[in-house]
Amino acid sequence: MWKRSYRVMQEAGADGGADGGGTGADGSAGNDGAATPPAAPAAPAAPAAPAGSLLKQGEGATEALPQEFIPEKFRVTKEDGAFDLDASARKLADNYANLEKRVGTGDLPPKEVGEYKVEPPETMGDYKAGEDPSMQAFLADAHKAGLTQGQLDVVMKHHFEGAQKMAQGFQTLDQQQATEQLQQVWGKDEKEFRRNAGLAHVATSAAIERAGLTMEQVEQAGLGNNPVFLRMMSALGAEFQEDAGPGKTSFRTFGEDDVQKLMLSDAYKNTRHPEHEKVSAQVRGYYERKHGTQAVA
Repeated sequence: MWKRSYRVMQEAGADGGADGGGTGADGSAGNDGAATPPAAPAAPAAPAAPAGSLLKQGEGATEALPQEFIPEKFRVTKEDGAFDLDASARKLADNYANLEKRVGTGDLPPKEVGEYKVEPPETMGDYKAGEDPSMQAFLADAHKAGLTQGQLDVVMKHHFEGAQKMAQGFQTLDQQQATEQLQQVWGKDEKEFRRNAGLAHVATSAAIERAGLTMEQVEQAGLGNNPVFLRMMSALGAEFQEDAGPGKTSFRTFGEDDVQKLMLSDAYKNTRHPEHEKVSAQVRGYYERKHGTQAVA
């Protein structure tokens, strides 16, 4: 029975058409006599977004505009007001090129205060800006103010020139004051004043030779115009005798006792003695240095 029915179903399917479906008397499609369920109604179509809506305008707005990559001061616009990317890029590139040149020539402030270079004039000797607290404080303020190395060089040039002139002015004033005070002791006679100044120089030269100092150090210490120091050195000056050697001048003590011995010697008393002129010159030089007069033989 089952097999026979199976053949009937196959035959019915064959008679109904190659597509596997038969057509009933009412025109409805079917398969092996069964009715096909009706199709579901189609979903209504979504209304189209109105052209020019704000939502539509926002499409792609999250993408960065070209001008956003260019700083505002370098942006260039065309005649119609549109952003000119090429002209803006050239303007930005030219600015960076000039900036690199400025960096190379020191036309920008250094990153750190310690990068400033301060070069004092040769006349200032061993002055070191790094060891001067007041100079370091000034450089810190200069860095805060944004001074470039070139600007600092100009400021330092005038600063050092002014400092030297001021120092020279003080030195001249001190020299005048020292002269007035020493004239009260040495007198105002120019020749006598110079003699005492010469004695002070001789004694100072002898002292610095033994102490391993220099005359420049004495001057820098402010002793060159110190009336008290000059009076002491002048009083000792006659006690030193200058011996000029090849390329060097040295000093040796030559005091009152040495002079007395020379004056008692035969070389001093006997005018025919071969050493008479030499000994007499030593005695004469001592008294001239000390008193400005010659001893009586």
